[in-house]
Amino acid sequence: MTKEIKEMRIAVTGAASGIGSVIADELSSLGARVAICDKDAERVQAFSADHEDIFASVGNVSNETDVIDFFSGVEAKLGGWMHSLTTRG
Repeated sequence: MTKEIKEMRIAVTGAASGIGSVIADELSSLGARVAICDKDAERVQAFSADHEDIFASVGNVSNETDVIDFFSGVEAKLGGWMHSLTTRG
């Protein structure tokens, strides 16, 4: 399974804290290319400081413009995504 994860590009929303951050961290440690989005700018900044290999973006998934901006960033930074996980604390 680890080999399959290494080939994945995964977007995780609501991921700057709680279960979302644990999921993003674990996927990254297994070799996946990970992008996160969360509406809490301070937590995104803190998460990003500890995870330089993960693309992190501030945005609220209930705001269409934020969602478009996030996935545009995922496209630019990771070359798109294969899976999207939605988490919320």
